[in-house]
Amino acid sequence: MPLKSRQERRALLIQAGAETLADELLRLCVRNDDVDASVQRLTSTDKERLKRYKSALAGLRRSKRFVPWNESSTVAARLETILENLLASGCDPGTGVDLAARFFECDEAVLGRCDDSSGIIGDMFRVTACDVFVHFASRCEDKDWILERLTALYTDDDYGVRDSLLDASARFLPEDHLRTLAEDFWERGQRKTSCTRAAKPWFLNMGLVAR
Repeated sequence: MPLKSRQERRALLIQAGAETLADELLRLCVRNDDVDASVQRLTSTDKERLKRYKSALAGLRRSKRFVPWNESSTVAARLETILENLLASGCDPGTGVDLAARFFECDEAVLGRCDDSSGIIGDMFRVTACDVFVHFASRCEDKDWILERLTALYTDDDYGVRDSLLDASARFLPEDHLRTLAEDFWERGQRKTSCTRAAKPWFLNMGLVAR
């Protein structure tokens, strides 16, 4: 029997009814942590989702356990769930930008204790978290503040996963702010020319913004 398409399965699930689906989801919650996390998100208030997000960030910063390669997909799934709670929290754009930036600031706490040979954990920062940041930043009217927050992220970017924000900066900053950002990175690089290694990241970041 050929597999049904996504659209066909969706239609059949709708026909099954809310009560049947609710019972099945609750049954699966016991067996699958990802399903349980999704149900928690769907059944929580905005305030609860935001509280869960902040608590999860604190947990990421506290954890010291080394994660081997064969567990990297589990960690990536957990990171995705954390970000989904932020997206679904209904918070205002400014709060969303700040909280997404705080996720990026957990990069050392996460990547520093993981074997991310597959790159799947790093992609949670480079792709998924970047999209969340863009979602809120493109809706936030205070572009001067976003510029300051974005610049602050690059004062301690040891893992290179924050570069994606610069690559995407044209999606949430107007041209004059992009120019200011590029000029700022150039000036920072110039001040560190006595140390080529220290200057290089700032010149590279300027290139990401300018292209």
